Amino acid sequence: RTAMDSVRDVLLMPRFYFHTMSYFSFSFFLDGFLTIVVDYGVDIGLDMTDAVYVLTFFSVTDTIGRIFVPLLTDYKVFTNTGLMTACYFVMAFLAQMTPFAQTKVTFWVVTIFLGAPMGYLMVGISEVLATEVGTRNLPIAYGILASVTAIGSFSRPVVISFFRDTYGSYDGLMRCMGGMILMSFFFTAGLWLSDPIKKKKSKLDTT
Repeated sequence: RTAMDSVRDVLLMPRFYFHTMSYFSFSFFLDGFLTIVVDYGVDIGLDMTDAVYVLTFFSVTDTIGRIFVPLLTDYKVFTNTGLMTACYFVMAFLAQMTPFAQTKVTFWVVTIFLGAPMGYLMVGISEVLATEVGTRNLPIAYGILASVTAIGSFSRPVVISFFRDTYGSYDGLMRCMGGMILMSFFFTAGLWLSDPIKKKKSKLDTT
């Protein structure tokens, strides 16, 4: 098998496109959030030194999300796509709540709690992709995924500066990114609900 065979196989999988669009939104949100969170905290009244610690505690919950949340799929409490759907929903909800977190305590709570679902999604996407495309096609799938998300990296500074310079705050940006994550929720929820059909089709193909 050549690399082009893997590219063809991956691009012929409709579900891969939904995962790609979902991960694009997630990657844009993650990088955008980490870029603005300290400045955002200062805007609502945190001291610069306190605002910096938001990233520290966010890293703690992010680590919990990466290490412990996947146990829910290991012990069959959730399927991979089911847990990703839940994480996207929590992210979208917290992102929409962030503009209303105008006190120090609520800002800390909202931003720190974002870490767990975001941490899981960082590792969950690899599990899902391996299931969807197979380990043989996984490197190509990751390459395509990284290429698409790179577009967000180039556009992110322009989007951030637009909201900051036009509206004078990051509230609109958080609502916009939260809307992107909400679309990821709907995409992944559709994949989750169609999992039984996919599994049934796979069994028929093998027989």
